[in-house]
Amino acid sequence: VPEDQLDVLLVRQRKITPDQAKAIKSRIQKEQELPGAIVAAGLLDDEGVLAARIDQVERVIQSVMRWTEGEFLLDTSARAPHDITIDAPVDQWLLDTARSVSPEVALAQLGGLDARYVARPVENGSLELSPLDGFLLSRISEPMSIGEIQDGSGLPEDQCLPVLYAMYASRMIVPADGESGRPGARGAGSDSDDDLSSQSVDEIRADLDHVITRYRDAELYDILEVTRRAEPIEIKNAYYQLAKRFHPDRYHHVSDPEIRTRLEAIFLQISRAYDTLKDSRLRADYDRRIGAGSSAPVQPITRPAPPPPPPPPPARPVQQASSASSAQRSAAAGTPRSHSDSPSHSASLSGESSSATMHTASEVSSGSLPKITPHQSAEANFEEGQKRFQQRDVIGAVHFFREALRHNPDKGAYHLALGSALATNARWYKEAEKHLLEASRSEPLNTQIFLLLGQIYRGSGLTKRAEAQYRQVLGVDPRNPAARQALVEMGLDVPGGKPGGGGSGLLGKFFKKK
Repeated sequence: VPEDQLDVLLVRQRKITPDQAKAIKSRIQKEQELPGAIVAAGLLDDEGVLAARIDQVERVIQSVMRWTEGEFLLDTSARAPHDITIDAPVDQWLLDTARSVSPEVALAQLGGLDARYVARPVENGSLELSPLDGFLLSRISEPMSIGEIQDGSGLPEDQCLPVLYAMYASRMIVPADGESGRPGARGAGSDSDDDLSSQSVDEIRADLDHVITRYRDAELYDILEVTRRAEPIEIKNAYYQLAKRFHPDRYHHVSDPEIRTRLEAIFLQISRAYDTLKDSRLRADYDRRIGAGSSAPVQPITRPAPPPPPPPPPARPVQQASSASSAQRSAAAGTPRSHSDSPSHSASLSGESSSATMHTASEVSSGSLPKITPHQSAEANFEEGQKRFQQRDVIGAVHFFREALRHNPDKGAYHLALGSALATNARWYKEAEKHLLEASRSEPLNTQIFLLLGQIYRGSGLTKRAEAQYRQVLGVDPRNPAARQALVEMGLDVPGGKPGGGGSGLLGKFFKKK
């Protein structure tokens, strides 16, 4: 919207002159460079520019909220930069802008003349009410229908209905029987089984894919469909509504296994959001991080058409630390277990590593974009997975390690990294075992693999299998303290008598104390 551009607003507010605005814009390439250029020219200081940008954001949002004509498409997968955070008076904006709708739209949104509403207590000073707002609010002394409120006010419908809708949008009035009692109401989790039964498998899969895409870079508040000011009870209700909406039992009529996989991926994200936002300390920490702009989305990795995968690298000799060592060390150090049910196979949270190259639109359209090989894509995903694992983002790490294996399924280090991440959750032990056993084929002397397998078997109550893994570790490294300690804790004999003692394993035959 031209009239809401920063330079136009500053000229209108007489903070800079038209000539100054023109001179500044002639020296920049992108609109995003304008605030810095204004400060560099000495026209405003940082604080003045920040205040002007906040004013600009508020004007743009309120301008959009007043649109009542035309067709609109909300791209929920698009994410705005988080370089500015404002404490938006959303209820006040809704009260001021929602009255722009027509009486017909207002009545439809309110649920018709028979829909009953009750007034909510409004704290003094929390909202600026117009005389008409105050007058209508004073008419609602008990639960009343929209028709009764309008008749009692004596106002024509083109004045009364839009104001009532604005009062409903700003939560000054609420449905007397709850939101579900409002005629025509459909909450976030209120899709009926009839809606699903009328959809084909392809339509359901496409809908779920859209949700997964939207969740990929979304804030936790957006995932739960609540505002940053949401009360704990609102967060809890939103979670239960979404959990109900995406519960596999609602899709019992669909036999496609990919549907269940997508539902698991969605439920993991919902659970992750709820686990963070329901905890006041975790929520406060998360709010600080997104306020500082640290939640900017990761750019996706370019995925070429998959040619035949490259041959696996030759097996290496004794390898005490593989290229996944950072992820393994985190697992061995006791990375907190995820509370989610199962990691998703289909919801690949692909991201671009810090070493990836950005390309212009002209390069893409001209076909001059250098081709990215499956090996490069696999390495980029693997590096991102390691980074996520070090940040204790187990779910994200699992997704990226899966992507790495999708591009190169024969790389032992990728199987080891994925197995290490999966081993942090007892519910994923079976799949972790599969990947760790696969890793052991290419790295048969990597003790970290057998330590993790021992951890899995021990946690599953398979004592004999766990003992075999720990003794295999000692066959390679007789002094390995982790394996020796595990055997002691299991009440089993340890070569050398105690953790840290000597032994006569494979390496012990070559290296002995004098």
